[in-house]
Amino acid sequence: EFSIKCQKDGTWEDATSAVPISCGKPKERDHAAFPDMEFVCPQAATYLCETGFSTDGKSFGPKEFDVQCGEDGKFPAEPAGCKPVECGSVSAPKFSVQVEYEGEKLTSLVYQEIAAFECKPGYSTNAKFGGENTAFKTTCQADGSYTATPSCLPIVCAAVPVQPSTTADS
Repeated sequence: EFSIKCQKDGTWEDATSAVPISCGKPKERDHAAFPDMEFVCPQAATYLCETGFSTDGKSFGPKEFDVQCGEDGKFPAEPAGCKPVECGSVSAPKFSVQVEYEGEKLTSLVYQEIAAFECKPGYSTNAKFGGENTAFKTTCQADGSYTATPSCLPIVCAAVPVQPSTTADS
């Protein structure tokens, strides 16, 4: 606020030019890109969420937000930034169980988190016996969906070789 007086001769006294209140450059916020320039009151800086993030954690949620330079020369502290997109509850595919991944067994995932699974005994991802084809994982993607997982199939035993002078019962 400033004031100016009318002088006796009918002219205004010299007034100092009004200077805009500067907030400077906006600060970094979680998972958001921002303009690298200075802002003055009442300008607003627009932040853009990184891929896999939104302002509300929803896949179709807003992907940008504004913070306005205030009369106090500061940007507000909130919002703190963007949140990872939620993929929702983890559910084990048929004939599998969820197992720990890097020491955690999460019940729901957000962008880039991983859930691991193992086929139940008697099942594998290729219907063959062997420990290499029983474990698999899924990852929460930027669009809120999970990566595809293989199916656990019943292990098929190889045919019993028939030896000379023997018979095989089915």
